[in-house]
Amino acid sequence: MAMAVSFMAEALWLYYDLVHGAPFPSWADVFYLGFYPLVVLGLLSLPYSPVARAERGRLYIDTGITLIVSWMFVWFFVLAPSVADFKFGVESLLAAAYPVADMAILYGLVMLVLHQPHASLRGGFAFLLSAMILFIIADVAFGIQGLSDSYVSGSPLDGFWLISYLLFALAALQQHANLVLHGNRFAVGRDVRPLWLFPYAMLAFGYALTVWAFAASQTLDAASRGLFAGVALVTALVVARHWLDLQENRRLNAELLVRLKELEEAGSALTRAEHLAGIGTLAAGVAHEINNPLSTIIASADMLKRRLSLGRLDAQASLNSLIRIERSAVLLSPGSGIEVRTVIVPDAPAVICDRDQIVQVLVNLIDNARDAITPPGTITLWAGRSHDGGLIMKVGDTGTGMPPEVAAQAFDPFYTTKPVGKGTGLGLSLCRGIMRAHDGQMEIDSTVGRGTQIILTLPPEPRRRAAPVSA
Repeated sequence: MAMAVSFMAEALWLYYDLVHGAPFPSWADVFYLGFYPLVVLGLLSLPYSPVARAERGRLYIDTGITLIVSWMFVWFFVLAPSVADFKFGVESLLAAAYPVADMAILYGLVMLVLHQPHASLRGGFAFLLSAMILFIIADVAFGIQGLSDSYVSGSPLDGFWLISYLLFALAALQQHANLVLHGNRFAVGRDVRPLWLFPYAMLAFGYALTVWAFAASQTLDAASRGLFAGVALVTALVVARHWLDLQENRRLNAELLVRLKELEEAGSALTRAEHLAGIGTLAAGVAHEINNPLSTIIASADMLKRRLSLGRLDAQASLNSLIRIERSAVLLSPGSGIEVRTVIVPDAPAVICDRDQIVQVLVNLIDNARDAITPPGTITLWAGRSHDGGLIMKVGDTGTGMPPEVAAQAFDPFYTTKPVGKGTGLGLSLCRGIMRAHDGQMEIDSTVGRGTQIILTLPPEPRRRAAPVSA
């Protein structure tokens, strides 16, 4: 749309130049000036990072600084001769408006570039920046020539505008290609640090221009007074920007103090929670270790009581007595809905082991099997001879089973899938330690949905001697 308006302006300019011989000022200038708002709308349609509310005030001040410094530049190089000759009028205003608008557009482009646009947009920005620089050169030169009545249509100066329009067209084509390729999905960057240097650079340029103008004229003429007024306004805006920065820093410092206090409180709470968790884990582990031997003692005492009442007390414990532990009320209460099946192969060998420790292993495994079953279900205890003549025992259940990743960590200390307070994750780890102490092995065979089977293997002659357990 901006290019279409510019084309209409060129057509009117050509008409006034050929028919009336005086294209400036004319109605063509209305369309030329309408070109700039459309360019601004086009820039705003490009993807850019959103401006935070706290940044808007600084952005407005920087825009004001840009406009004032641009006016100072045009005032000195374009309008100063007209002011000196008392020829200030519509022509002077139009001659100043074009380069000031050009510099404002250039400022907007620089801000967008400093916001680190998407890589695919950089080609379009390069075309636009080049076009606006040529526009500034052409409009400043035209203002000087137009106010001095030395401009001639068809001069090399017109080539700058033609090249600028070509660059605008290339930027539009580039943007259209980006929309076709990416749609409206562009990653935009964030503000970069060179932005804070901008107002100081503009202020330095304004002071340098003022000093140069005063040194050249050595008098406080109208042009110098205009520059001094511009420098005063820019200085006031920079001071206002400093005040906004100070207020924002105070707000950020207050927020930082609040966040630091919250972090300190959260850190203290986390430290207390870690201490309590450590104490809870230790207490649970101690309780678990005390409970297992107590369960074994109670079960053994109950078994001894029943055997004493029958008048039979063998000096040697048998494997059958070990397997019968699962029938104790300590492990399975009546009416639990869990059936216990015991299978002892006749050729199950006698092995040398610590009976109490093996009982502890069986108690843990049966307890885990019971927890894994949702009644009704079955726990199967099987004992027989291994291929090397040792004893092999299997504790199986019809529970939910374990996935491979859980089975791989089942023997790790403190690893448990039970609810909090129901398990510590030490049972299987301790059982495996007991089996290793007997030079035995402990393996898991589990299938999700079908159940789990724990396989215990004891060698016929471990390195450590203990009372033999016969079948």
